[in-house]
Amino acid sequence: MRRPRGFWCAMRRLPRPPFDQARSVSIVLPSDLVGLEDDERAVIQDLPAQLASEASDLARELGAPVRFVDAPPADGATWLIGPAANNPHLAALGRPAVERPTHDLDRDRGLLITDAADVDGILASFSALRSLSRLERGPLVVDHAHTVEEAVARVLVEVHDTWPSFGLRGVDWTALSRRHVWSVLGATNPVVAMQRWLAELGDFHTWVRPARTHGVLPYGACVVGGEVVLTHVPEWTAAWSHGVRPGWRLVGEPVRETWASTPAAPHVKPLLVARRILSGSFGDVRDLEARGPDARWARWSESWEPPTGAPVDWERLPEGVGYLWIGAWVPGLGVEEAIDEAFEALADCPALIVDLRGNGGGRLKMARAFRDRFLTEPRHLGWLRTSQPGGGLGAPEAIDGVPSDKPRWTKPVRFLTSPLTYSASEDAILGLQGLEHVQVWGEPTGGGSGRLRRLKLLPGWRLTISSALTHERSGRCIEGAGLLPDRLIAPDRGHPDGSDPVLDATRASW
Repeated sequence: MRRPRGFWCAMRRLPRPPFDQARSVSIVLPSDLVGLEDDERAVIQDLPAQLASEASDLARELGAPVRFVDAPPADGATWLIGPAANNPHLAALGRPAVERPTHDLDRDRGLLITDAADVDGILASFSALRSLSRLERGPLVVDHAHTVEEAVARVLVEVHDTWPSFGLRGVDWTALSRRHVWSVLGATNPVVAMQRWLAELGDFHTWVRPARTHGVLPYGACVVGGEVVLTHVPEWTAAWSHGVRPGWRLVGEPVRETWASTPAAPHVKPLLVARRILSGSFGDVRDLEARGPDARWARWSESWEPPTGAPVDWERLPEGVGYLWIGAWVPGLGVEEAIDEAFEALADCPALIVDLRGNGGGRLKMARAFRDRFLTEPRHLGWLRTSQPGGGLGAPEAIDGVPSDKPRWTKPVRFLTSPLTYSASEDAILGLQGLEHVQVWGEPTGGGSGRLRRLKLLPGWRLTISSALTHERSGRCIEGAGLLPDRLIAPDRGHPDGSDPVLDATRASW
């Protein structure tokens, strides 16, 4: 087997953003909407506002402040963004059409051209901007790796240049990688070997994951004593109809293998491994087997189905308190509309319970908008430190919130959390603790700051890498540790009885 010396040499080269000597970068966006479908036209029209809101992020990746112009300036750094068919200034260059998203960098001329066959390709190209810091000139094609060696090199360099937690967690990336690279190159299944490699970072945001969207079967579960224990079995599920109840254990599941390839903080891992075991691609069918007390057994088949409605539910509890459950911050399913309806329906309740247990995150903008519904005045909420090209951390940036212009809640509210309250869901409550009407009950959250880079890796697989650390107002970093509840209530997942001690204690306390 060829010795992969180039892997380590690539990490030793100092990254240099494309325009690190420029005063500013002039961005020329596509302006010709002729021939676009309605959804593509909407994306192009929204692009100026989207990129303007990310101006500081773009400045970090490009090496200079950005400004938006209608035409390329006579001199100075310029970024032309396609598709060429929709940007007359790019089309005028007469360049050959591209099939895959491509960044073409000319440092000497101070010119970056980003082109793709369609609007989706342009959007996909933005995650590769940091990769330009190691490119002197020429094209960078945004595509999956074509060999395992190329995939290994991509993991090595991109994690090195992006992951923000090396200092926080005391990780020697080169030493860790040297223990795994040969295993990956010689593995029958290199994807699983790469997952084991990244699992040592303990950060579920930084991993090799399927490009296809996965679903999770509708059960609560936890790994206890090397087995998957079902902690919640809804009455409407296939398992319930076959006699399965909380406390039953799944049989024949690859717990050890899944444990070794799952990156998570220790307090999250038993839950996350169980969730992975219950995950699969939409449309696939799974055969399951479980054993219960008194030598009882159950076998059944179940498929993963895509969601058909908003993962939001609410009710007025018998004691008059409002209850609102939010399962994920996902666009296109009517989440925000459902929350509006809940706030209207529960407006006269004296108090509110917001259940975010198991909410693994999603759209950050949506979660932050929800957070602002609980603010009574503008408030500093915490800090964010984002990695720079090369992996070093930038200066702390303030996270601030202002009261929402949508229906707000200023009466008592208690947020329920678990270790699977993660990522954007942590942003949804960051900084609210300390407000007179807000409390958090349950368990520490998962501790995942996110702000992901999403990169193509191998066909059907992608590499995701966290790029930021979130800190509370006090300066405490939540990465890997989570937000701490005001009242700790830890359920006994080893011996579940179908009750909900966190919700029960919260209801009884008003």
